[in-house]
Amino acid sequence: MLIVTCDEGKLLYNTFTGELLLLEAGDDEKLCRDELIRKRYLVPKDFLENRYEDEMRKIAGLFSTKPANITKFTVLTTTDCNARCYYCYEKGIPRIRMNEKTAVDVGKYISRASGGNKVKLSWFGGEPLYNLPAIDIICGYLRCQDIPYYSNMVSNAYFLEPLVIEKAVNDWMLENIEITIDGTREVYKRTKAFVNAVDDPLERVMKNIDNALDAGIEIVVRLNMDADNADDLLRLCDIMKDRWGGKSGLSVVAVLLRTFAGKIRSFKTEEIAVERYFQLYDKLEESDLLKQEYLEHQLYGNRCMADSDSSEVILPDGRIAKCEHFDENEVVGSIYDPTRNEEILRSWKEYGEDYEECKTCEFYPRCKRLTKCPWHMGGCELSKRLIAKRRLERQILRAYEESKKARSK
Repeated sequence: MLIVTCDEGKLLYNTFTGELLLLEAGDDEKLCRDELIRKRYLVPKDFLENRYEDEMRKIAGLFSTKPANITKFTVLTTTDCNARCYYCYEKGIPRIRMNEKTAVDVGKYISRASGGNKVKLSWFGGEPLYNLPAIDIICGYLRCQDIPYYSNMVSNAYFLEPLVIEKAVNDWMLENIEITIDGTREVYKRTKAFVNAVDDPLERVMKNIDNALDAGIEIVVRLNMDADNADDLLRLCDIMKDRWGGKSGLSVVAVLLRTFAGKIRSFKTEEIAVERYFQLYDKLEESDLLKQEYLEHQLYGNRCMADSDSSEVILPDGRIAKCEHFDENEVVGSIYDPTRNEEILRSWKEYGEDYEECKTCEFYPRCKRLTKCPWHMGGCELSKRLIAKRRLERQILRAYEESKKARSK
């Protein structure tokens, strides 16, 4: 449970049930206590909350029905990329490009696996736009088979030119793109280290974003922060405010990088990391750029694509994995073979062991503690918990303000 003070009293958010409760100043304490017990805001002192929550998840899983079809596909058109970001977790993996035959076979596989249902395609890489023909072929095949689909993409947007945007809207049914920008001109240029770039890469990407927004594609700009670019991202925020502040269809998220593959420049302490993170977060909010986050009001049976029975990752050579952060030992099968490695599939559903900090953590019910998740290996960092708490407090207050407006009408 998380408690936040507001002008009418206290807001209580139950991270297990997803319920938000207002305790007004002057409320009868006994009646409130009875209500809090009934709604599981208060539990006995020796009650093992974490064990109870784990058991409730297991029980819910017993009643859930495994989907008959796969309807979410993350497709790596290539593992090659025109950028050389120093923090990239794909460093050292073979650079494989999906050829035309494989792209046709991927289209056929998606058609079969989806059972004709509407599918979500997530274009990933490498840089997915480094291999446009693969996207064209897969989408073209699905259209010919009358398989409804829509898509999104993670891209550096260097190749997101007007003709590509037109194709993306009309043929790929592309709804949104996540684009990482790591700083102002010189920092961005140094960080991305584009291969054979012949112009100002940052200005090129920003123009491409402008054109994509005009075409109706939603854009999420991701700012990856570490100690090296923290100051520069504040300057970038001013540039983005002048260009996109309040712009419909564009929002910005800030992410504190964590070392799990590529090397990053760490802050001296986690407390400093949190302080610097919220300097940027606050500035994004003041600039009307921040991607709004809303309270979750239910628990989900799975944590992400990796433990979802309705999702698969298709690699450039047709092999199948469960996580886009794949490695060669985690392949579960192939588009050419209906059998799957059940042992690996089960392993992606396993929760990581609890750490000491889990015993009193408000976020335990909603924590993605999958054993194999590279973002969560090695324990839970203090900075992660502090950032999550402060962001959740703001979501609570935002939900409260919206509720007040609704009540006043």
